[in-house]
Amino acid sequence: MMRTKEVTGQFAVFRMADKAFALGVGRIVEILQDQECMLIPNMPDFLRGVIELRGRVIPVMDLRTRFGLKPNPAAKNRVIILKKGRERLGIRVDDVEEILQLENSCISQPPSIFGGIESEYMESIAKTDRRMIVILNVDRLLSAGEMRQVKEALGHDASDRA
Repeated sequence: MMRTKEVTGQFAVFRMADKAFALGVGRIVEILQDQECMLIPNMPDFLRGVIELRGRVIPVMDLRTRFGLKPNPAAKNRVIILKKGRERLGIRVDDVEEILQLENSCISQPPSIFGGIESEYMESIAKTDRRMIVILNVDRLLSAGEMRQVKEALGHDASDRA
């Protein structure tokens, strides 16, 4: 398997449906307790709504819904605020477990035959002595068209792209 150098470093590891996922900490603005979202009409189903955080209106995606997973009422739920260009995006996850330093040697590209719900959002796979972790690509979680749809629903100029 090919090693991927550009994704090494520190990662926030979180769990969903008994699988470990991670995001590079360089794209994370902050991690919040679960937030009450304001529902906005005409938003895609996987978007819970928006929150206001320090004067910014931020769309919040439910990653369970995005991946086609059933709700988990027992989850602690956290909202990870991410940088996506000039925009901010919140993603709701079951819980954030740890910040983990991953070495280049334990990160590789997924096999070409890899499939599954989250494969289109996958950047790479990390293998530690305890588990395998799917590293997600922030830019693939919400496409340009979906971001445009969110901006239109919020009344923003859709041509102002991130």
